[in-house]
Amino acid sequence: MAIGTVLPGEEGLLIAAASPIVPQQGSDLKLPSGPPAILVFAKLLDQDFLARLADDLGIEGPSYAAPSTATSDEFTRIQLEGPTGEAVGAIAWRPWHPGLSQLKWLIPALLGSLAVFWLFTRIVLRSIRRATTAIRRSEARFRDIAEASSDWIWETDRDLNLTYVSEHFGRATGLIPSDVLGRPLHRVLQRRDATEAQERNGGIGVAASFRDILCLLHTDGRETRTLRVAGKPVLDPKRNLIGYRGTATDITAEVEAQRQLQFFARHDPLTGLPNRMVLLSRLEETLVRGRRDHQTAAMLCLDLDRFKAVNDGFGHAAGDQVLVGCAERLRGCIRDTDLVARLGGDEFAVLQVGVTRIEDVHALCERILAVMAQPFRLDGTEAVVGASVGVAMIPADGDQAARILQKADIALYRAKAEGRNRARLFEAWMDERQRRRRDLETALRHALTAGQLEIHYQPQVSIESTALIGVEALLRWRHPDRGPIAPAEFIPVAEETGLIVPIGDWVLRAACRVAARWPQLTVSVNVSPTQFRERDLVWSVEKALAAAHLPPERLEIEITEGVLIQNTAEALRTLTQLKQVGIKIAMDDFGTGYSSLSYLQKFPFDKIKIDRSFVASLCEENSSIIRAIVNLGHSLGMHTCAEGVETKEQLWLLRREGCEQAQGYLFGAAMDADMVDLLMPAAVAGPRSPRLRAVG
Repeated sequence: MAIGTVLPGEEGLLIAAASPIVPQQGSDLKLPSGPPAILVFAKLLDQDFLARLADDLGIEGPSYAAPSTATSDEFTRIQLEGPTGEAVGAIAWRPWHPGLSQLKWLIPALLGSLAVFWLFTRIVLRSIRRATTAIRRSEARFRDIAEASSDWIWETDRDLNLTYVSEHFGRATGLIPSDVLGRPLHRVLQRRDATEAQERNGGIGVAASFRDILCLLHTDGRETRTLRVAGKPVLDPKRNLIGYRGTATDITAEVEAQRQLQFFARHDPLTGLPNRMVLLSRLEETLVRGRRDHQTAAMLCLDLDRFKAVNDGFGHAAGDQVLVGCAERLRGCIRDTDLVARLGGDEFAVLQVGVTRIEDVHALCERILAVMAQPFRLDGTEAVVGASVGVAMIPADGDQAARILQKADIALYRAKAEGRNRARLFEAWMDERQRRRRDLETALRHALTAGQLEIHYQPQVSIESTALIGVEALLRWRHPDRGPIAPAEFIPVAEETGLIVPIGDWVLRAACRVAARWPQLTVSVNVSPTQFRERDLVWSVEKALAAAHLPPERLEIEITEGVLIQNTAEALRTLTQLKQVGIKIAMDDFGTGYSSLSYLQKFPFDKIKIDRSFVASLCEENSSIIRAIVNLGHSLGMHTCAEGVETKEQLWLLRREGCEQAQGYLFGAAMDADMVDLLMPAAVAGPRSPRLRAVG
């Protein structure tokens, strides 16, 4: 039997146990008589015991607790029971929880790690979203660019079979993209200059980039497009070739533009004929072949005779139509071995090769003149231009291309000078004449600035009174070495070179300045067709009048029908403006043109000047033409002036027919201004002025 109790006033628990001492059952020992011996054991469980218990068992803070004392959940206890099972006390201690001490510093670190991980995860997710958005935008951008671009994009597998083409492929080619997928790239895009080996792989190297490969694409069987193809290999992470990716640019328009550029570099854009460069090249070849094989050829230069009148009268579109028609006619005149070229403007050239006799050249010239003389149908009316031809023979006329062309051009100039619509072969004397003409042109350019040009004045008189009423300003050229040069020699040169414009402006200003000292006289100044076409003619007249302080009614402008033929509407506007200035306008050489009568009704002329050819043939029996012209002038309210009056009989007949004014050697040749000063008294003299008759 064991007994446990808590000793009052003491800290601890006394454990006691008592048991009789008896032999073990089955033992031979005999108990002594009397009461049995009792073994008593007592143990005080004090604080020292508890400390040893804590050290031995590794528990923390063991303590005693009464049976009725409750402990919290954080303590562990062992109940101590008495002999009858009643609770006599307990030993309580705080149990050891593994890792609990580490949690004090691990939990904050773990929470911090969780926070960092959460932040990192958030950043990663945000980056993933941004990357995804960027990829989507990039894909959208790529898709938009791919579809908006004129290029189309393709991809192939490693065997160069198409696996992808952009949607623009269908719009650009008219083909369905699915129809080409799976087909070899070089079968869809056929390399334009591929060799047999390149034909098998489209000219693409193994795992190599390529660019600027020109390919042909047959879109729908009717059209072939030219493409510039570029691509690069696509490799997997192990650097193995898995296919190609690239672009195809449609350069059909660019190729066509280059072709046209190359064509127009050697051909005339309007007519399609070879140009001067091609002609010179063929001419050089002909010269080389002629020297080697002793072959003869002919160089023909052509110029349309009345093209400018057609161009101005019908418009530039009609002029282009005439040029195209002339080109077609010339093509029909030559053989396949010959060459026809356009040199510019209305100038053409024909190179006739393999000439065996001069008659072949004459026959070609006749064919050309015949077809060029046929009329063109323009705006419902017919227009005839005609042509002049100059011919130089190869090698007789030279062994250099430039020299051959020059001699053919000299012969052409001679054909035009002889009346046009004809052909002339070059002759040696033409070269000398042309050289003199060039020298004359050079000297004429110097004459204006060197003061070699002079103005002489021919008197104009009243037939009724023979009084001096005006003068005509006539240009003269006194060369320091050659002496006087006739106007008929240098005026055409001035017209052709355009020098007539500055020369004519100088004549106008000088004549007005001199006429200002003759208040009773009118001064007449001739204006050439070239000068008349200048847009500032009216301004030049006004400036000359203002500089000389000459009243406009004392200036008379003389024009010929050539001014009116070239551009009727523009000429009418200019004449109207001149009339508004206040000057007088005379038609010179009346009667020599085919349309003089119609012009008299359209334009505000003040005077008709009867050509000297009619006056020279004037006699008693042949005065009807003079009478008709004078009556026409009177009916239209215009004065008449006869030119070239040399005899008193002519003067008498003109007076009888009613002509009002005259000029000619009978009254005085062209003279300088000082001589006119001596005639000024005749400006107010009567019909029988002896001073005027003396001059006459």
